[in-house]
Amino acid sequence: MATKTEPNEILQSLAPQLDAVAKNLLQQVYGEEGLPWGTPFSELENVSMELTHHLARSLMQQAAQNQAAQEVLAEYEVCPGCSKAVERTDPQARPLTTRAGEIQWEESKRYCRKCRRDFFPQVKSFQLDVDLNFSLSILQKIIFSGANERSFREAWAALEVLADLKISTQRVERIIKRIGTERVSELEVAARSTNALANRIKQAQFPMEKGLEDYDFSAIKSISKQKVLELSQHGWFVLFAVTQASLCDNWKSIN
Repeated sequence: MATKTEPNEILQSLAPQLDAVAKNLLQQVYGEEGLPWGTPFSELENVSMELTHHLARSLMQQAAQNQAAQEVLAEYEVCPGCSKAVERTDPQARPLTTRAGEIQWEESKRYCRKCRRDFFPQVKSFQLDVDLNFSLSILQKIIFSGANERSFREAWAALEVLADLKISTQRVERIIKRIGTERVSELEVAARSTNALANRIKQAQFPMEKGLEDYDFSAIKSISKQKVLELSQHGWFVLFAVTQASLCDNWKSIN
């Protein structure tokens, strides 16, 4: 059965094999005698990074391609728009720019007749943007540069020099504006929700206003105040579910 492991745990378990691979590559690049005297360290660094990036690209590309050949889980076989079942169609090439460079694989493709749109299960599983073809870490670099440089051209220059990312000024501008528009929309929705809640509280005409932090948690020992306040930051549904579960446990213990 497939397992998920933290990167540092993977590194610790595979360190001996990786060291052996590095030793073998060093011999193939510089021979049995090793790195010649007078070799600039920048040359060693460049060679090492090229090998590292090639290995990373190969690993990611093989992993994505192998996953595409597997049976798609049922939760990824429904349309994200209407939640209806989708039809299988021919695979499509998926290019993706990563920190190690560009990779590409033949991605599973689905079609929803109701919404009349294509759907890519791996995009959903990988939590990628179907239109941008950048990994999340690369998008973060683009956003950071676009937000901190004085112009899109300066952002483009910073990305090329500091992140070795070759992307046009126009594309940097399109990405920044698109993501900026999405964030503004999210803020507008949040503001409307806040205003609607304030209006409902005003209409209720409560004698006094109390927040969750004012609740007397000592009345129910099985509920942790700190945990409830922490969960309240993640939405009312999670908070409601945990509170209900705690109340049920408390009721069982009483009876």
